[in-house]
Amino acid sequence: MKFIFYYKEQESVLSWHKNRLTEDNFTFKHIPRLFELTKQSFSKYHQIEVLENLDVKFTYLDDYKVKLIELYPNDIITDPDIVLRKKLNIPPDFDVYIDRNHFRKVVKSSYYGLFERYKQLPVDNFFQTKHHPNVGFLYFKNLELKEKYLTLYYKLKDWTYNNLEFNASDSTIIGQQSLGYLINEYNYKPCYLNEVIGNDYSHYIGDIKYKLNFKQIYKSII
Repeated sequence: MKFIFYYKEQESVLSWHKNRLTEDNFTFKHIPRLFELTKQSFSKYHQIEVLENLDVKFTYLDDYKVKLIELYPNDIITDPDIVLRKKLNIPPDFDVYIDRNHFRKVVKSSYYGLFERYKQLPVDNFFQTKHHPNVGFLYFKNLELKEKYLTLYYKLKDWTYNNLEFNASDSTIIGQQSLGYLINEYNYKPCYLNEVIGNDYSHYIGDIKYKLNFKQIYKSII
């Protein structure tokens, strides 16, 4: 089993973060350095594969992950903004392996805004779930769940395209809440790797890594 990495700057994602942070507080100069730190940290403990090019038309942030789980079904798709401090413990007997469950914390207000955008979504119980996975890690051991996820991903992406104005943050619903819905609806067993005893890593999620002061946040690992 390998950890698969791919990084490509997506203009729509950069623009979204820039608008959220304002131009005076936004930068992506740190991002290549963070990716290097990520690769270095994982290569100390695990086998990794870094992809240089992927033939995927990007619309949403997780489009490339969907492609990768089809191409690398036996490996763990990993975000390029996770820094590992110890060998990762991956316990057996789970249906899907992911980073963390955001609903274990206080749910960010931005999620409620996204839920409101999708209130007409014709999927029963879509938001009636205790799971909202962050897919910084993504590995399906249960093939049935993987196929359900791929089918729902494309269904939600098409619905979004046909019913909503483009918003890069919709990837949270299409790529993450969709998985939480499936876990809850069909009683699948998720492994949230940040909750596994002994695992020690930092995932610089969302806006954190695009802030001008980000170097101060992660200077201890440079």
